[in-house]
Parts: sequence; C-alpha cells; structure tokens
Amino acid sequence: MNLSIRKLTVLLCMAMFLATLSGCSNLARKTPARQSDMPMTAIDQIFLLADASSSMSLEGKRLQEIDFLTAFIEAMPDAYYDAGLMAFNSKSAILQRLKPFDRTALLKKVPSLTKMGGATMLEASLKSIQEQLQGAKGRTAIVIVSDGLLINNHAAWFAGEDLVEAYPNTCIYTVQIGFDSNGTRSLNKLQQLTDCGGFRYASDLNSPEELGRFVHEIFFGVKPAKEAVEEAPAQDSDNDGVDDSIDQCPNTPKGAKVDERGCWVIQNLLFDYDKADIRPVYNKPLDEIVEVLKNNPSVQIRVDGHTDSIGGEKYNQALSLRRADAVVRYLITHGVSADRLTAQGWGLTRPVKPNDTDENRQANRRVELTPVN
Repeated sequence: MNLSIRKLTVLLCMAMFLATLSGCSNLARKTPARQSDMPMTAIDQIFLLADASSSMSLEGKRLQEIDFLTAFIEAMPDAYYDAGLMAFNSKSAILQRLKPFDRTALLKKVPSLTKMGGATMLEASLKSIQEQLQGAKGRTAIVIVSDGLLINNHAAWFAGEDLVEAYPNTCIYTVQIGFDSNGTRSLNKLQQLTDCGGFRYASDLNSPEELGRFVHEIFFGVKPAKEAVEEAPAQDSDNDGVDDSIDQCPNTPKGAKVDERGCWVIQNLLFDYDKADIRPVYNKPLDEIVEVLKNNPSVQIRVDGHTDSIGGEKYNQALSLRRADAVVRYLITHGVSADRLTAQGWGLTRPVKPNDTDENRQANRRVELTPVN
C-alpha cells in the first residue's frame, strides 16, 4: 500500500513538472507575440555621423548640431534595429558602436561633441562604418550632420564609393548646419552616392512635424518627392580653374599649377619609397615654383610633405618633414627668401588616393604648397 502511494506521489510530481515546463514553453511562445507589437522598420541599422571639427565651433553651430541630434534621437522609433553614433574631425571617434537601439545610451554620448575640434576627415568615419558593417545584412541608413565645410571632398567621395560598393543597400542622408553654399554643394553631392537618401537644412527640421516626417522617411521608407537643392552659381575665387565648391586648397597664387582638387602640388615631384632626395629630373617643376613665387612676392607658403601608409606613423611623420625640408632648401638656394617658407610634415594622414596599389602609394608620396597669408 505504501509503495502504491509512493508511486502515485512520484507520478503526480512528474505531471506537475511537465505542466510547469509546458507553461514555460507557452510563455516563451507568447513573448514574440507581445514583441510583435513593435513596428517593423525599413532599415536594419543606422549610423549617426556628427561633425566634430573646428569649423563647427563658429557661430554657435556646435550647439545647433547637438540640439538637432538630441531631437532626432528622441524622435527615433522604438523598434528592432541597431544604431551607432560617430564623430569625425582629424580622425573618427566611435561614441557608440553599432548595437541594438538604446535611446538613453545615445543621448548620453551627444554632449561629448563639445570637447572636440580639428580637421574635417569625414572619410575616416565612412571607412569605419564599412568595418563595423562586416557581416551585417539588410538596409543601412547613414545620417551625416555637418556644416559641410573643409571636407576633403575627394577622399570622402572615395570612401563613400567604397562603402556603397561593399554595401549597396545603403541610404545616405545629409543635414546641413548653417547655409554656406560651398557646404551645401559638398553635402548634396555626397548624398548623391546613393539612389535613396537626401539632403536637408537642419533649420527646416526645427518643428516636431517636419522632424517627424524626416525620421519617418528614414525608418519606414516613406519619402516625399525630392526637391532640387538650389545651388549658388559656380565660383572660382582664386582663378585656378577649380570651382570653389570642390576647391580643397583655396587662395592659390596666380600662375600656380593645381590638381583636380585645386591644390598646388609640385607637378610630377614624387619620391622613391623611403627617400627624401630630389632627383635632378624634377628640377623643372621646382623652377616653375620659384618663378610663381617671384611673380607673387607677397605670398608666403607652407611646404607640406606627405607619405604613403607603409611603415609606422612616427617614422612617416619624420620622413614627410624631410621631404618638405628638401623642397624648402631647393627654393632657398634658387632665390626664394627663407622667411617666406615653412615646412610641415603630415606623414600618412592625408592620402590623395587609397594606399592599395604601388601606383596609388607613389601618388601619396608627394609635396604640396599651401599659401599661409
């Protein structure tokens, strides 16, 4: 009798255990049903890119940018997607790596923009996005917030082109802080890398209604008819043949030979790997520089040396300065006053082409001239 009771007790406990498991299983099946109330977005990940360069510290633009980003993040929908926040100046700073959307975490990172400054290397952030997207699937939205000024258009376009080629299901949106026409051209051109995306002035998104429509367009794919951005007439202030909107080196003196960026590069003066010696074959382009400086006696210039990416950062910094110094010595010995010249080494930080082939690396081993007065 006691044995039967014991068996009955065991069977009862097993039945209760199985019922518990069933209940947990039912609960697990019900959880996605409750989560399915969340909206399905048209994108799977979004990157917010904030301009943290020195130009944003002028005219209160940094505060406008922070206000816009704060409002944008507040308006982002509660849904299942990944979000990342990056800042670009002389490098790319990952304020929040791509991870499931967390509004509070993103908002906490935005004020850190006030402590930043430097050059405008948007290309570094675009390259970083490509690295973070390794293995990612679905649609990606990139929202770039900037005044559009002092962007290396050539390098940014290169990096953006590589990114879109690797991840064609990408939409680029640009939001301009301020109204500078050169900045407008740069940002409008950049968003044209993708068929989707668009350009906006931040001031047009001040109202909750307009901002809401913009956010809805990004996250749910509802897009109004695209309005053409009114561009200012083409200008070439320094008469070097390169429009101001894409001229990365303005104010070149009369007679200076510039490249497609508008930069005064000593034509065909390229260096051998790990060398700073000027070969006699390059005397002619250097003599042309001497002639330009003689015809523009008030111009002072900075001689900028550059390297490719082979070798360490400190070594390349020193090598680039040696190259700049070699040009300075040549100009002085051919009649240019030393007080008109300074030398600067940029190392590997400012390539004009990707360092992916021997030909491109050769192009990056160069010297440029920058007017400083």
